[in-house]
Amino acid sequence: MKQQTLQIVLLGFFITALALVAFYFAKQPHNVEKNQPNIKAVFIAKHMSTNFYQKYEGSYDEKEENFDKVLPLFQYKGSLIKRIEHSNSCGIQESRFFNKIHLGGTEQKLYNVYTLGGEWCEPYYQSKKALVEVLKDKDGWLLEAYFTVEKDSMGELFIADFTFGEVAGVNLDSLKTYLLEPYYLADENEISPFQLKESLETGDIVKANGRVFLKKSVYIKELQSAISAQQKN
Repeated sequence: MKQQTLQIVLLGFFITALALVAFYFAKQPHNVEKNQPNIKAVFIAKHMSTNFYQKYEGSYDEKEENFDKVLPLFQYKGSLIKRIEHSNSCGIQESRFFNKIHLGGTEQKLYNVYTLGGEWCEPYYQSKKALVEVLKDKDGWLLEAYFTVEKDSMGELFIADFTFGEVAGVNLDSLKTYLLEPYYLADENEISPFQLKESLETGDIVKANGRVFLKKSVYIKELQSAISAQQKN
């Protein structure tokens, strides 16, 4: 009788152990996915093409010539679909970028990058050259940061835009320096009064005859060095 009782107890322990092992391995994939680090890439991009996944059929008012392809929204399978349902965006833009200069992160020759379109279905992010930071999505890459890039008279690339925030964990403000020569940015009436006032106070811009010139910005070679140093630490 005691031997039977002992066998039953041991059998109970064995079944419990099997259940715990099964539970552990069943949970592992979820934990690995949850704790997986963000996969990013930073590069100087050349714009190649732009497609648009439209939220409402016929919402373009004959603007289809702005895009290479106009597709129905259901063909997009990425995570932005959750955000577009609760926004006034008229669709999701897919921009194809060629990687001209790789600065950090996952390196590819071409990136299909997705972002929410505006209310009026106007195409974004079509500069000939730009500094781009992207985050890996299940159906491509999501746009994190985008700055137009130009060359000075010595051929050095710099951000030809108001600079703010971070790129690849590097604070852009910490890298601002005087440009070789002022760069025409826009007419004064094309910039918000708040942005104009703040940038004048920081000395990033100057005004002349109703035109605004960029005086300080970030050179790409300095950003590249900062990203490289950060990756080594």
